[in-house]
Amino acid sequence: MSRAYLDAVDLDIDAIVDAFAPATAVGKAALLDRLKNPLVDRNEIKDRQQELQAIKRACKGKDAKITEALATLRETEADVVSVRDAAGDARLKEYYTQIMWDQKSVAARLNHLGWLNEIIVFLRTILLPGLSVLLPIFIFIAPLILYSMVLKEPITFSKYIEIIQGAIKQAVPSVLGAQRFKGSGGLAETGEQFLHIGIAVVMLGASIWNQVSAAMHMRSIVADMRRRATAVQNFTEAVRNLSTVTGIAVDCGSPWSTGPLGIFGDAWNNPDRVAVVLTAAGHLDMLVSVATRKKTCMTVFDTSGFNLTDLYHPGVAKDKRILNSVTMTDRTHVLLTGPNRGGKSTLLKSVGYAVLMSQSLGVVFARRATLPVFDSIITALTPMDVVGKLSLFEAEIEFAKTVLGRLGIGKTFLMMDEIFHGTNAHDGVEAAQVFLDQVYGAASTYSIVSTHYMALPEKYGKGATLNLCMGASVDQADPDSLVYTYKLAPGINHHSSVREILRERGLLR
Repeated sequence: MSRAYLDAVDLDIDAIVDAFAPATAVGKAALLDRLKNPLVDRNEIKDRQQELQAIKRACKGKDAKITEALATLRETEADVVSVRDAAGDARLKEYYTQIMWDQKSVAARLNHLGWLNEIIVFLRTILLPGLSVLLPIFIFIAPLILYSMVLKEPITFSKYIEIIQGAIKQAVPSVLGAQRFKGSGGLAETGEQFLHIGIAVVMLGASIWNQVSAAMHMRSIVADMRRRATAVQNFTEAVRNLSTVTGIAVDCGSPWSTGPLGIFGDAWNNPDRVAVVLTAAGHLDMLVSVATRKKTCMTVFDTSGFNLTDLYHPGVAKDKRILNSVTMTDRTHVLLTGPNRGGKSTLLKSVGYAVLMSQSLGVVFARRATLPVFDSIITALTPMDVVGKLSLFEAEIEFAKTVLGRLGIGKTFLMMDEIFHGTNAHDGVEAAQVFLDQVYGAASTYSIVSTHYMALPEKYGKGATLNLCMGASVDQADPDSLVYTYKLAPGINHHSSVREILRERGLLR
């Protein structure tokens, strides 16, 4: 696909993503990627528009199914991503290889066998810990079983203690060395015998606890694996359901193995396949969020027309939105004036969103839209200086050079907020005139530039430039305040909000 040149890092594209609100992180990433890569081929853009229209028709009356599928994707996405990234996480890899084989090992092909994994889990978490618990019990009851049930002989307490001691010494070497009071009888020998037995029991108990705690820890890992495997299964199923509802075919690969541990082993062995499912989910989520978004329209592409009707900024609350229309026919350049906080920047972003969305998504936040297809989309809304290298004015000059370098390379859309405001008014006007003379003299160029320099609209408004302004007037009840309409109007607005702002900030009393 052929891409348009895009220089719009300050356009706040994330606001567009937030407005469409995809359900998943992969959906947001897919939408952001599409916005950052606008197309120039009109047929390719129309294909995207037709795809969105088909999804709208397919989704009609299926809100419940779509909501359910998207909810599943949103709830399980984090677990699916963690499975995809598990092999690259040393901590998770250490955990999971207690049950699974390393992906690079020869035995890794066995990971997808759920029944084998279940046997390994049984051995590691039940059988072996169980044997460690049974061993000391066997040591203590074996003499009674042997003498009472097998040999049919009575056994004295002293004989029982002696046998137990011998068995314990075989299982756990004495930490006290040879018995000091052996044969002396009395409390000393008896106490020493019980001390030996007690220490051995504690050591055996510690060994048992280590086995049991390790088994419990491993069981928690297995439970985590089962949960993540279920997430992978449900996530994949939700992608397939969403594909069926929308009619958009996506590749989810072959079915996963059976059983939670089999599914996890399959995904563990094939993180690239998990990534494919995530990509498919992101694509569908992105398309559904755009296709079902209300208060948008499909752009009509016209080589000579630029008309946006009832345009709005998606970040402004519905009850506060002001709809504006921008039309450029015989004049392809706009100089926009108006006081600070009058809505210039919001309007410029709205227009910038419209141009960018038209060529990347095919839809616009407006009631109607007719636009050309631009080969270059360039915006400068918040130019910044480069500390230690460029002043703000110099940074603006460098940007202007970039713009002039693109003129004549196909059709160009340029948008600037407060042109050359990084220096004094006299120098700013002079620099702006030098720059605008070249922009306005270039063919196939559309521009919208806002300015506080009244000399610019007064000079250029008589030629190829259309003078527009954001409506504002002096408040009759307070001469230091303005009344803002936030509506676009023809002409030049000379009003200033400086005294109003100074008073609000406490500088003017």
